[in-house]
Order: sequence, then structure tokens, then C-alpha cells
Amino acid sequence: MTIAPDQGMRHLFAGGRPGTPDPAPAAPPAPAAAGAELDIAGRLVLVLDGLAAATRNLERAARARQHAWESCHVIQITPNVTVTQPNGTLLIDDPDRWGPRQGWAWCITRLTIVMASGATATVYRDAPTSGNEMLPSVTAGTWEPKGAILLPGQRMVVLASAAAVVNGDAVEMPLDMLPAFLL
Repeated sequence: MTIAPDQGMRHLFAGGRPGTPDPAPAAPPAPAAAGAELDIAGRLVLVLDGLAAATRNLERAARARQHAWESCHVIQITPNVTVTQPNGTLLIDDPDRWGPRQGWAWCITRLTIVMASGATATVYRDAPTSGNEMLPSVTAGTWEPKGAILLPGQRMVVLASAAAVVNGDAVEMPLDMLPAFLL
């Protein structure tokens, strides 16, 4: 009797001996149950939903960051030079550029005033009158005002004892964001 190599291996590992009948072939695997297919499909749907939600969250965060910058950002207070008035005073007053536009507020964070040595300047809100001083009687230099807020319709005005150049920075925000900004 001749034994093929495959038969020999089956006999060796199945405990058979030459001359004994071959063991019955193994039954084919049973088809996967419908429940297993549904379980895999359900898990796949959950994973895809999670990825879609994560993508939406990232897009929402990117829009929020862009909106935050558009809503609250630093602007430059345009440099301006004193103008001699008919009464001899040196005044800087630029209503179109030295105050927030309608619906917006400014928080002034830096002012730089360049003047001759010994000269002084006073920064006012709206008009150079007593009680409107934001930064009284300063010499040339850089200041970081604390709590200097300009509302719509308000502006900075500088009255100087000598020719001066003034510029600075402010945080510009919509008026409805001002309470949260101040907190």
C-alpha cells in the first residue's frame, strides 16, 4: 500500500496508522451569522459618525477662532501731528481716525508722544475741557493707560505745549463684547 505524503501527515497528527481509513473531512465552516454582520456594520457606522463629528468640531473651532479675531483685535492709532489753532494752542483732534466707529469700542493699550524736551501734553476724551482728562500733563514718552475705554462717538484729543507726534495701539471690539472684555 502506498501512502501519499498528505495522507501520512494526517495519520501522524490525527493519530491514524497506515492502513486505517482516512478521517472524515472536516465540515466547511458555518456561514457567519446575520448578527455578526450587523455588529460589524454597526461598529463601522459608529466609527464613521465619530469621525464626522470630530471633523465638524474642528471646522467649528476654526470658524470660532476667525470670528474671535474679527470681533476683537489690535489696531494702530494712526500717527498724527499737532496743529496750531487760531488762539495759539497746539491741538491734535482727528474725529475720523482717533475714535472707534459706530457699534465698536476701543481699549487703548499704548500711547507714544514725541515732543521737545520740557514740553507737556494732556490726552482728553472728546474735548480739551476739565474733567475729560485721560492722561494729564505728561512729558514725551510711551504710556500704557489702564482702563482707557472709548465708546462709539468718543475720540481722543491731545493738547500739547509744543509740537508733538502721537500714535499708539488699541484693542477694537464690538460694543456688545465690551462687558466680557472688561471682566
